[in-house]
Amino acid sequence: MISFDPVRSRAFWLRTRLHYTISQEPVAVVGKPPGFTHVAYHAYAEMQVANFSHGYLCGLSKELRATVEKHIAWMESQPEPDRGVYAECGLNTEMWREALFSWRLSLGLCKWLGHGDRAFGNLTAAAATDWQVVALADADVAADVRAGRRNEMSLHLATALAADAPLLGLRIYETVGMKSPMEPATSPVRFGHWACRQLIRHGKRGESFVADGKAMLTANLVPVFLASGGTIE
Repeated sequence: MISFDPVRSRAFWLRTRLHYTISQEPVAVVGKPPGFTHVAYHAYAEMQVANFSHGYLCGLSKELRATVEKHIAWMESQPEPDRGVYAECGLNTEMWREALFSWRLSLGLCKWLGHGDRAFGNLTAAAATDWQVVALADADVAADVRAGRRNEMSLHLATALAADAPLLGLRIYETVGMKSPMEPATSPVRFGHWACRQLIRHGKRGESFVADGKAMLTANLVPVFLASGGTIE
């Protein structure tokens, strides 16, 4: 496993990454039809939110907040990924749905970072789109879609939990063919699966829910999420 040193990471951010993240701007794709810029903007939006998340976890929320607000305003001024434009660029429906899920998740998380609330409208829309990616996948790509969701299941359960949509998280979990979690109780997938079931059963985040959540983050924040780049999760 890649080692992660929070002190060195913060120093690197202050020395290099902070200026880089603040100075980033969306760039039009040169020499291609306008639709390609529309497609590229989704990747830019996701990259920036991943950068913000990492910077916040390194203790740089104050330094990044103005850039986060600027990014929120930019995303809200742009159209969401458009199915017609994706088709014109030779991209299939599944790629459009994945981009739409990513866009809505990125905007919801960006608002959470910037405003300190969970932006339920955007996160709920992201969770619903996540389910549609699985439920509406064409037969010729359905197996690949399910495999992709299994490989990143902790992200999809986390999205459902952030959106207060645990039923969607369990639907995705079951539809893609996940087996009962065999990992330790503090693993992200096992905790996410348990947390979705707990919210459906009890309808609230009680003391045991919060305690188990803290245990999961304590076990995974540095060695898993930060070391692997999973800061959005």
